[in-house]
Amino acid sequence: MLIQTKYHESNRSEMLRFITNAPTKSLEVGCRGAKHSKLLKQTFTNLEAWGIEPESNAQIINEAKNNLDFFINDYLTPNTPNIPHNFFDLIIFNDVLEHMYDPWEVLIACKKLLNKNGIVVISLPNIRHKSIMKELFLNDNFEYTEEGLLDVSHIRFFTKRSMQKMLTDCGYEIIKLEPLVIDKPKIRRKIFDFITRNKFATMRVFQFGITAKVKVD
Repeated sequence: MLIQTKYHESNRSEMLRFITNAPTKSLEVGCRGAKHSKLLKQTFTNLEAWGIEPESNAQIINEAKNNLDFFINDYLTPNTPNIPHNFFDLIIFNDVLEHMYDPWEVLIACKKLLNKNGIVVISLPNIRHKSIMKELFLNDNFEYTEEGLLDVSHIRFFTKRSMQKMLTDCGYEIIKLEPLVIDKPKIRRKIFDFITRNKFATMRVFQFGITAKVKVD
């Protein structure tokens, strides 16, 4: 199973603000029932929505097929068949890359799938969140859970800096990188951030959203 959090039950409407173009061809990776793609089709006129999902559950597959124009029941790899090259305006990874053994390989492969105006839109959890740091440094604890930052199905972990590095190393230029879920700071926290020049501000961020495009040399 590619995703095991409750995010697959949501249409992820908060990710719409990271779509900086007007897509006509989209690919949702790890789409589950493709609720997000359904929202995209309602938002963008004449959008042709593709989705890929390795889940074998018949109910999830049927839901995805109903919400998509084209569905592929497989993992996304550099050798996945039946995916056109130089085709997509938009490729979406909503809490997916952290479940992959080699997200770098997948991001590099996607460069061949995007057309010249294409973008990737990504959401990723932030392992530097204060809840993780507290348990790790104060309680010597790093326990996996059924969902959340330490979802038992997470294979890779990222901070803001390592997210940026991954995309840069894979040949992408970041257009937007913003907090998706952030703890509201109290007054004393704002003062602390000011004094420390926001060095620890990302510890309040649960999740980041990213927009990136292929870097042109």
